[in-house]
Amino acid sequence: MSQYEASKTDDELPTMNKLTSWLECHQPTDDDRTTLIHGDYRLDNLIFDETSCEVVAVLDWEMSTLGHPLCDLADSCRAYLFPPNFPFMPCT
Repeated sequence: MSQYEASKTDDELPTMNKLTSWLECHQPTDDDRTTLIHGDYRLDNLIFDETSCEVVAVLDWEMSTLGHPLCDLADSCRAYLFPPNFPFMPCT
């Protein structure tokens, strides 16, 4: 939530405020499981070995923060929750 607060603009977003409140009330209780989270873990932020297809580097760490170790996995699974014809915003 601190990342959102630090990057917030003057425009008030009621939906974002509601989400922030929900997240604060539903944080995991296992505080001892805090780890480094990438925050933007996806294929185009990875460098693979040419011969073995193993990941040799993870790029683009400016979104990193501390949090639950499953956050990056949950974020990666998010796209599977949308219906096949979901109207994502087109790239400009």
